[in-house]
Amino acid sequence: MNITFDDKIALVIGGSSERNTAICLALQEAGCTVLTGVDFDESQRVQSFIETVIKQHQRIDFLIHSFPDATPRSFFEIEPNEWVTLLDTYTSSVFLSCQAVAPFMARRQQGVIINISSSAAITGQVSASFAAANSALQSMTRGLARTFQEHHVRVAGIATAPHTEDVESTAAMTVFLCSEWGKQIVGESLMLEGGKSIG
Repeated sequence: MNITFDDKIALVIGGSSERNTAICLALQEAGCTVLTGVDFDESQRVQSFIETVIKQHQRIDFLIHSFPDATPRSFFEIEPNEWVTLLDTYTSSVFLSCQAVAPFMARRQQGVIINISSSAAITGQVSASFAAANSALQSMTRGLARTFQEHHVRVAGIATAPHTEDVESTAAMTVFLCSEWGKQIVGESLMLEGGKSIG
């Protein structure tokens, strides 16, 4: 299977990590122009950043959210501000960037949004707060897929094992989901964690 993207623009949001470096390289090797952005928690900052990208490149074809895994913490030690920050990262930043990008994608009647979460949403690993935030992201992925389907904008997800070192598999799956080969995968967060969730 040879996947190539002709003159596509990909925006990867989530800051610097080995996984995001691998995703950016895989998209570039497939022919994408890749832009990166940190996570956002203010609508004005998101809107300004997206408008700058659109002005420079005229469009965004692929929007990918991929955030670092949280450090394991006891439920009894997590401070309220840590909980709020975690939820903001995994939900608010995704919601706001999708809200900013979707009108441009809808206008062109094409585009792909990929949300990378953790299998902790199913297994409860790392911490209760981390599991809850990732569960919320997977639910949002399904909701966004339903919302954007009529505009021919596809939304899908990947759920990786917490703190996995296999970043290449996630990068390859991201490229696959962005391609026409992945067009039947809508709203699902594909478990990509080597069976760790089953024991």
